[in-house]
Amino acid sequence: MNERSAATCLRLITSSEFDFRANDRDKNGVQDFWTGDVCGLFRVGLIDRSIAEADARPLIPLGLKPVPHNGYFFAALDLDESETPPEPLWTETDKHSGKVHHSRKFAFVAYPSEPGVTGNYMYIINENATDFRTYTFAVPVPRNWPSDSNLVYYWAKYD
Repeated sequence: MNERSAATCLRLITSSEFDFRANDRDKNGVQDFWTGDVCGLFRVGLIDRSIAEADARPLIPLGLKPVPHNGYFFAALDLDESETPPEPLWTETDKHSGKVHHSRKFAFVAYPSEPGVTGNYMYIINENATDFRTYTFAVPVPRNWPSDSNLVYYWAKYD
């Protein structure tokens, strides 16, 4: 089932983030998470190319356009709206890399390439490693981690 695969890929991305931070995979001398895109985790050898090719918003594309992975696209989220004021997830943690890291947070979304055909749910996950899902027609594809009230209203924990 495409939806189970999407949730599994998000969990893989999450475990890759913890590996990235713990082992300083980009060798920038800082324990930080990669928040620039999904492709960056492929470039340091932590995820398969097929997942990276499904990155809907890559910093440096792997191809001419994203290719769905089992019917789903993936993307890094920009802000954490559960914070007041909303906290950018793309920050500068060293003087050389630019705004592609965060010392404490990350968030990603998986959404069907053809809602209702390749999947009925969108999934989000962050550094707490709890994934949530909502029907694809309930909300637009998020660019940000939702506020606490939106998380409770529109999203449900997915096990």
